[in-house]
Amino acid sequence: MYGYRTSSSMKNQERWTFAQLYSSKELIKLGSVLVTCSSLNLVATFSNETNLTIGLSLLILIVILLFIRVESAIKQKFN
Repeated sequence: MYGYRTSSSMKNQERWTFAQLYSSKELIKLGSVLVTCSSLNLVATFSNETNLTIGLSLLILIVILLFIRVESAIKQKFN
């Protein structure tokens, strides 16, 4: 199995289905933010190290935000 896998999302099939649908929609939203921020590199000139640091930091932030948003939505819907 793959997809959004946490203990709360795998408690039953209804939660699993909800988490998959919700996380995919959220990932599209957050991914568009990441693409927008990344495209700023086209107009800004940073060193390779700075680009790497900014890119990885944004990616980590997006993953954390995705986790928080999906887990909150699961708790709201099922508790």
